[in-house]
Amino acid sequence: MAKYACKGKGCGFSTDDLEEFVRHLVGHRQEASAPKGTHRSAREYLECPQCKPKFEKALVERGWKSPEEAKAAKKERQSAL
Repeated sequence: MAKYACKGKGCGFSTDDLEEFVRHLVGHRQEASAPKGTHRSAREYLECPQCKPKFEKALVERGWKSPEEAKAAKKERQSAL
């Protein structure tokens, strides 16, 4: 009987080698933390109807201007010149 057995859902991995067991667990962690449905570029992220509002909300929460406010301020600066 192996000393180390993975208790991951649906995983039957077991071994006597601690180093191999740790590598296996790290693999599970990387699979679990891998983003699902990620965007390939920043432009793609900002054009996504689900992600753009989240991004804009995060900007405002951190004290930045909303994109609409930033555009309005830029127009005001340019018209003042």
